[in-house]
Amino acid sequence: MANESVHPPHGTGEGRPGASSRRSPGWYYPGLGASLAVAFVCIDIGGSLVPAGPIVGAVLAPSLLTWAASRSKGTASTTALSANGSRNLFGLYLVLLGLVTAVGLGLGLGTDLTGAASAAGLVALVLTVVLGRQADRAVTRPPAHS
Repeated sequence: MANESVHPPHGTGEGRPGASSRRSPGWYYPGLGASLAVAFVCIDIGGSLVPAGPIVGAVLAPSLLTWAASRSKGTASTTALSANGSRNLFGLYLVLLGLVTAVGLGLGLGTDLTGAASAAGLVALVLTVVLGRQADRAVTRPPAHS
């Protein structure tokens, strides 16, 4: 019975029960974006931070943040990935993040342009927050009636 409050039944006709619980915590997307920015900045700084920064910023920290968000809300924080209105947003996010990564690292590592990877990290932070919150809004938006 405890699961019923976490996973409301589908097709109840009550709009979106528990919509506020489907939204990610306010700190989730800024934390996720900041962890990605750390990965880029560590590449820009160089030295021994090059291997550690991306591992922590792009793998470990996002995993821990996702786990913490799931624990704090009692639901999977990946709900937005499967919502109709947000799938396209995450596709756009992945494409844009790939372009930002390619340009930032290409300029930073290929041409030794100081600060290019850090600038890419800042753009990744902004993309993560803006598109993540947009996806949350899509998840909590009431369904359109035809």
